[in-house]
Amino acid sequence: MINQTTTRIGLALVAAAMLSGCERSATSASADTRICTPFASTSGASGPTTPVPGAPMAGSNAAVVDDCLHRWSYRLAGASDSADQVGKAVVQACSENLTAWNTEAMNNRDPRGPEYVDSATGRPMSPADRNSQYAQGKALFYVVQARAGHCVVPS
Repeated sequence: MINQTTTRIGLALVAAAMLSGCERSATSASADTRICTPFASTSGASGPTTPVPGAPMAGSNAAVVDDCLHRWSYRLAGASDSADQVGKAVVQACSENLTAWNTEAMNNRDPRGPEYVDSATGRPMSPADRNSQYAQGKALFYVVQARAGHCVVPS
């Protein structure tokens, strides 16, 4: 016959094992490196950076927007909201960077040049519309990627 002390110790060990499993999901040991995108750099880091797959359109603010979307998506991926809602929150978190990128794109646009065309609809788009569409799509991708790969949240 098992006494109450043994039962309590057993339950405590089971609870500890379950909690340690939760902790492991936030570590690099459980992250799927085939899915997770490495971060280009960290603030204050020196040395070579890893190129970001699927890099955004040209512009000095484009990489800043992509990095912001990547970092906030991984941070917020654990939220219980739908990935689409989390992606919208990510874009909002990066709105200052997106505004700078849109301003840069509008100021550097050749007014005589061709309009951007939405590949899905074939309709012309402004550079700001193109950037916003890119940001929303990339945020959604990063959120789903972080969830699927149990990707490590950046520090």
